[in-house]
Amino acid sequence: MNTLKSTRPAKTSIGYLPLLKQNPSFRNLWYGQVISELGNWVNSIALYALILQLTGSG
Repeated sequence: MNTLKSTRPAKTSIGYLPLLKQNPSFRNLWYGQVISELGNWVNSIALYALILQLTGSG
C-alpha cells in the first residue's frame, strides 16, 4: 500500500495578539478601529436617547 506524503508545509495560524505586539502599524490600526467602534456605539446610544426624548415614546 502506497501512502502519499504532503509536500506542503503545515498551515500555521497566527492570532491577533502576537500581531499587536510585534507590528506597531497593525497595533495603531487596530486601536484606531476600536476607538472608532466605541464612537459609533456612543453615537447610536445618543441618537436613540434623542429620538425617545423628542417623540415622548418609551
